[in-house]
Amino acid sequence: MLYAGAPIGEPVVARGPLVMNTEEEINKAFSDYENGTFLD
Repeated sequence: MLYAGAPIGEPVVARGPLVMNTEEEINKAFSDYENGTFLD
């Protein structure tokens, strides 16, 4: 697990086990997971 590092200069949104750059990406990932298409 990484506890410290150089800033990446991008927004970070975390919810549950997922970390994305936007709230929309998080919502899409959860939707894909629920539909069984998350890893397609």
